[in-house]
Amino acid sequence: MGRERGAHYRELQGAVITSARALTCVGLLSALVGIVPACLGLWGTLLSSESQRSVEASVAVAFTLFGCSLPLNLGNSVLIALNRTHISLIVQTVGSVLTLGLICLSGAVHAPPTAFIASGFASQCLVGATCLLLAGRTLGIPLFGLVLRSLGPRHAATRIWHLAAPMAAVNIALAVAFATDRLVLVHVADPDAVAAYSAGARLFAPAVALASTTGLPLWAIFARQRDTPEAPSPRDVTRLTVYFAVGGAVIGAGLILFGPGITSWMLHGQVEVGVGLMASFAALLLVQAAAYPSSMWLTDAAGLKFQAKRAGVMAVVNLALSIVLTRHVGASGPVIGSVIAVTTCLFLPNFRRSMSHA
Repeated sequence: MGRERGAHYRELQGAVITSARALTCVGLLSALVGIVPACLGLWGTLLSSESQRSVEASVAVAFTLFGCSLPLNLGNSVLIALNRTHISLIVQTVGSVLTLGLICLSGAVHAPPTAFIASGFASQCLVGATCLLLAGRTLGIPLFGLVLRSLGPRHAATRIWHLAAPMAAVNIALAVAFATDRLVLVHVADPDAVAAYSAGARLFAPAVALASTTGLPLWAIFARQRDTPEAPSPRDVTRLTVYFAVGGAVIGAGLILFGPGITSWMLHGQVEVGVGLMASFAALLLVQAAAYPSSMWLTDAAGLKFQAKRAGVMAVVNLALSIVLTRHVGASGPVIGSVIAVTTCLFLPNFRRSMSHA
C-alpha cells in the first residue's frame, strides 16, 4: 500500500511540475508580448489611444500579471479535480470583492489608469496562490512549493503534452477571437461604440465566469466516468446541454433586463448601451453555456485535438465576421460574429461528436 501511494505521489508531482513548467513558459511569453511592444511604443498606435505613455504601461502591466497568474491558477484546477469546487468558488468570490475594493481605493486616491487595470490581474494572482495553498493542504503535499520550483532541472517531467498542447490551442484561439473584437471596434467603429461594447463586456465577463465555474466540474466527473459503465449516454449529454442552455438563458435575460440601466450608470449617461447589444451578449452567453457539457466530455486526447482544430477555424471566422458586421451594426457586430462563429465552428461540431462518442 505504501509503495502504491508513493508511486501515486510521484505521478501527481510530475504532472503538477510539468503543468507548472509549461504554464510558466507561456506566462513569460505573455509578459514579453506586453513589455516589448510597450517599450517600442506600439500598443498606443495599435489601440488608437491618445494617452500613449499610460496605455503602454497599462498593457505591459496587464500582460505581466496575467503571465504570473497562469501557473498559480493550477490550484483552481486541482481543487475542481478534488471535488472542492465550492472552495474554489468561495475564493474566487472573495477575489472579485478584492478587485472591487482595489478599484474603489484606486479611485479614492486618484491613482493612474494602470492601477485600475492591474487590480483585477493582481487579485487573480492572489486567488491562484490561495487555491494552490488550499489544494496542497487537501492533498498533504507542498503544491505551492512545487509550482515555484517547477523550472528546476532536478524535477522530472510527466508526459502531458498530448493533452496540454491541444487544450492550450483551444484557450489561445478563444482568447484571440474575443480580444480581436475590441481591436476591430477601435479601428472600424466610433469611440461611442467602443465605450458601449466595453461597458457591456464588463457585465458579460462575470456572467460567463459563473457559467464556466458551473461547467468546469463536468471535466473531472467525465474524466472519472470515461471508459466505465457509468459513462454518460447521448441522452445524458443532451439533457445537460439543455440544462446549461436554460441556465445561460436565465442569466442572459438578466443582462437584457438590467444591463442597459447598469451600463448607463457606469458611463454616467454619456453613452447609451442599447438592448440590442445586451441581447447579443445574452445570445453569446447562451451558446457558450450550452457548449460546456459537450466540450467537457471531449477532453480526452482525441477530443481535444478535434476541438483545437475547430477553435482555430472559429477564431478566423470570428475575425472576418466581426469586421463585416461592425461596419453595418456597430458595437453589436463583433458579438454577433462571435455568436455565429462559436455556434457553427465549436458548439454544433462538438455536440455532434459527443453524441457519437458518448
